[in-house]
Amino acid sequence: MASGSIKFNSLPLSIQERLQKRMSGEVEGVAIKRTAGGVSPYGYILIAVLWFAVLLFLANSFLWGAGSTVTLALITLGMSYLLIHHLYRVIKGIKGQAGSCLLVTPHYVIDIQDNSVRYWDLDQLLSITSELRHPAAVHEATRITLSLENDTCQVDLNDHRRADEAVEQINLYRKHFIEASARNDTAYLAYNDDFIEVRNEARQPSAAAGSGALAYAGAFLIALALTAGVMAACLPLNRYLDDKNSWATASSADRAAALRYYIRTHPNGRWVDEANQRLQAMYEAAEQKYRASLTAGYDQDAADAVINVIKYARTADPCVLVTFERKNAIPETIVEDLKKEFEVKKVMPFDDAFSDEKISGREGKLLTSIVGAFGQVMPSDILDISTECSGDPVKFLVRYEIWAGDSIYLDSSQDKLPEPEKTYNPGIGFTWNFGIRIPGTAKNYEFEMKSVPAKQITYESALGEATERGRDADAVLSANRGNIYDSMVASAFEDFRANLVYKMGIGDDTKLNVNQPAEEQSGTGSDEKNTGQGTRPAR
Repeated sequence: MASGSIKFNSLPLSIQERLQKRMSGEVEGVAIKRTAGGVSPYGYILIAVLWFAVLLFLANSFLWGAGSTVTLALITLGMSYLLIHHLYRVIKGIKGQAGSCLLVTPHYVIDIQDNSVRYWDLDQLLSITSELRHPAAVHEATRITLSLENDTCQVDLNDHRRADEAVEQINLYRKHFIEASARNDTAYLAYNDDFIEVRNEARQPSAAAGSGALAYAGAFLIALALTAGVMAACLPLNRYLDDKNSWATASSADRAAALRYYIRTHPNGRWVDEANQRLQAMYEAAEQKYRASLTAGYDQDAADAVINVIKYARTADPCVLVTFERKNAIPETIVEDLKKEFEVKKVMPFDDAFSDEKISGREGKLLTSIVGAFGQVMPSDILDISTECSGDPVKFLVRYEIWAGDSIYLDSSQDKLPEPEKTYNPGIGFTWNFGIRIPGTAKNYEFEMKSVPAKQITYESALGEATERGRDADAVLSANRGNIYDSMVASAFEDFRANLVYKMGIGDDTKLNVNQPAEEQSGTGSDEKNTGQGTRPAR
């Protein structure tokens, strides 16, 4: 038995010509070129080149972190190896002028791939089978499989009839070879032995295998170097493109928040100086607009504090932290106390009207109202007024105390009831203290005020129109209790907001009577469809 491996271009020219004639059909043999059933080297090269185009696209799509950089580098390494390996195959094919072909002669099974030639005596062919591939596809193919000692060769043919003929011819060659070997027909064997001139030299498969391993190792090292070069070029390109795209986004938005985000995420960016200049200009414009929009009667100390807040936000932190500190000073004995003080029989208790949950909701509405007031004179992102800030921000401190005991209210639906049957609601009041704290500033701003509900409040009724005699008046009042106190609190909170924005010069006096005593500075609740009215009776 004879088998071996050799380079096509190392064969004597006489053997190269004889093999090429067998492949072209000029000399006896079955030659099947590998043109079906797989991706050509040129296809793999195209795939690899396309990946490098995709890599450039990704460099312009997002900023690569450590994880994405490693992932892209590994994919690039694989594609680089694919490129180098198949370029090598193409070059070998051109240099060897053999192509890729399965050739069966009266003596050998010869597997030619580019410049590599492997061959086996026909008696080493154990079996040959054919199988229809992809029968439902448009392009069907027949796969011919040659099982050899310690190896297998496969090739696809689109022509089913030619495939059958090839299998029949190969089996015939194998039969004749075995018969010639059995009768020791040296003339037949020598005549069909294409490798007789180099048989001893070529029969060195181990050396060929070692050469193949070296080729794979060389391709990997070249691919590694190519990957290193590509990533070394792409990483700074990615940073530059991310910087450019981020600046384009910030510049087109033309907002203080967008500029601050660019400066924070690209501290060494190419456009960070321009971003800082534009940001400073925005804050200067906001300050000038605020000065120009100050309403009559404003508190100069409050206005100076707001200007200092804008200046601090321009150079340090734009976040303004609003904190609420509340104290519920309503005594537990308020119901009995009011009965004695006002000499009445029935007073409705507060129950959960001033629970933390309800008060927090009212504080949230107050914050929204303050933010809206500032938003009328400057962009909302000049000052980021919030209940959550980090670092050392400006602070708006809102302290207030809830108290009761100075007044009672009677719902108008009870006017016709006898005095012993009337149920009164306790009146409430608020004492406010507001302060502005700017880090590093000794002089801060602070003011105090009191607010109480108006003499007459209006609220949305839960049960409709007034209750007449004979109906359960207490049930109506109990159902409306939350709305009654919501109206009282809304009136007091609105009073505080109106005073605050008025003093800062960002609101007018349409909701504030500055000549009214502080204890009377309050409006009425909203006037909805189904309303009730509570009036503070004269003492």
